[in-house]
Amino acid sequence: MNKVVLKANASFSEGYGHVYRLLALYKILENYFDCSFISGVLPNAIRRTLIEKKLSFFEFENENLEIEFISKNRGAIVVLDGYNFTSNYFEKIKHHNCKIIKVDDFYECNPIFDGIINHSPLAQLGDYVRPFVHQNFALGADYVLLRKAFLKAARKRNNEIQGITKVFVCFGGTDPKNISSIVLEELLKNSVINEIHIISDKLLYNESDSNVKIFTYKNLDEYEIIDLLRKSHLTICPPSTISLEACAVGTPLIVIPVVDNQIEIGKGLSTKKAAYLLEFAHLNKLNSVINSLKSSDLEDIKYYQSQLIDGKSSDRLIEFFRKF
Repeated sequence: MNKVVLKANASFSEGYGHVYRLLALYKILENYFDCSFISGVLPNAIRRTLIEKKLSFFEFENENLEIEFISKNRGAIVVLDGYNFTSNYFEKIKHHNCKIIKVDDFYECNPIFDGIINHSPLAQLGDYVRPFVHQNFALGADYVLLRKAFLKAARKRNNEIQGITKVFVCFGGTDPKNISSIVLEELLKNSVINEIHIISDKLLYNESDSNVKIFTYKNLDEYEIIDLLRKSHLTICPPSTISLEACAVGTPLIVIPVVDNQIEIGKGLSTKKAAYLLEFAHLNKLNSVINSLKSSDLEDIKYYQSQLIDGKSSDRLIEFFRKF
């Protein structure tokens, strides 16, 4: 088997989305390639997830140790997901005769890359200013990096929704900007909503303050997330991996970008009519948007989501990696 080394950058401030994207890719490739996962030191919850998923993973305290590991896997395909990689780091990888595939959010086309994956719904070759002849591209939602459970869910969509009374909110467990709390405050002003489910590590409310049933969760696995998405009438989240997971399940969606790397996916979901895009600066309009969504609007969103994610990206990604 050809070797694949998957390297994710992650931190409290940057979030752990890169880890989950490469976790999804690892599980897609593991029966066809000899996979290893490497990263810096991870939080215990994520470490437990990698152990439970039976990944071959290694945590390193510095870049030199990572390169030493890569040197022992000479000729491997090295997949990089994250920011702040340096040209020197790329050169060190190439020194060991490795191919580099970059998971990209910003249309970065470094000639040292052998392949680029960008699963933003609008991504296309023309977005890359100078694509090079030797490079291969996997662009758009046809190559969406989702865990297998979500790809399977994409083939069995959510039931018809008549109205919005149950809302799912997810801005990541760490949520360093505390967006969940701000969204919750807005939702509690809506007299129609009677149940709110939130993924957060923080205590966001006082139960005596509202008649709305509020449930908080942390460290959920993919099956628990799918269950929450299916029982909810609306998901509010950033245009990141969780928004693509919601599309796969078929849950009407409002996306609110909170960092720069989410902007392109947000535009893509909105243009493809798979989500309603709300700018963070206009969060005070959240309830107006919710109340304006009719049953037919919700069904339209779900239809366009089904057109965007068909659950077959794993097959396409396997074929993409076979090119190397």
